[in-house]
Amino acid sequence: MHPEDPIVYIVHSPSYTYMHSGVRCLHLLCHHLNRLGYRSYINTQVINPNFETPVADTEVLERLRREGSVEIVIYPEVTNGNPLNAERVVRYLLNKPGYLTGVGVEGFGLGDFFIHYADEFLPPGLKSLKVRIPLVDQDVYRPPEQSTLRDLFAVYAVRYQPDTASFPAWVRNVETISRARPREPPALVELYHRSRALISGERTSAINEAIHCGCPVIIIPNEEFEHRPVVEFYGGHGLVVGFDEVGLERAAQSLDFARTRYRMQFQNWDEALHSFVKHSRKHFGL
Repeated sequence: MHPEDPIVYIVHSPSYTYMHSGVRCLHLLCHHLNRLGYRSYINTQVINPNFETPVADTEVLERLRREGSVEIVIYPEVTNGNPLNAERVVRYLLNKPGYLTGVGVEGFGLGDFFIHYADEFLPPGLKSLKVRIPLVDQDVYRPPEQSTLRDLFAVYAVRYQPDTASFPAWVRNVETISRARPREPPALVELYHRSRALISGERTSAINEAIHCGCPVIIIPNEEFEHRPVVEFYGGHGLVVGFDEVGLERAAQSLDFARTRYRMQFQNWDEALHSFVKHSRKHFGL
């Protein structure tokens, strides 16, 4: 961090949780801005102690303002209005505006600067900069060191609730991942190592984490899940759409390609953060 730089990025975020990829993305944004030498704080209650995310509570915000810091506040798209009364606001679209809250672009300011995680989150005609941060901790989520017995299926059921009774007969021994039954990352890794597949009807970072653990993914297509961008992101490797047992075997055989594809998608991604800083400062005349 450069204390002499008067420009400070304040990331407004819910408390840290590994269960929500959007929240992890906000905390990682703050962490990586600091890692790259910029000044950044996070406005939240609970942080990940392994991240460089100094907390900007009310007292810290008041101190920064007294010291003459120039604040740029980053809100996720779920934040309506401008609760920190910031003069300079960035909106980070981590989903389609309004999808999770019902409040869309009407809750944003006319002079806001926009960044987005994925192209499919962009409303038509909105000018925005793509800033995609890798969310998979590859030191944690990795294939087993030796061959393991895969005798069950993991079902991700947080926003979308799959009808397990309608699953084909070959899908047996189901274990559910849900908010009611949360699992710490090491337990998730163990589950993915034992699973023939992760089954999901919603967009979630669990898809990426399972693939990195050598567990292919079965996507349940439905009206609420725009799954094509996920399939395209991996070039069709490591996953199958629908309950196709032969397709699942092909997905399992292409997992190495899927993991390579993931790494390629994030090559030189630090440049995206440098670009964000450059363009956001220019937008606000700094």
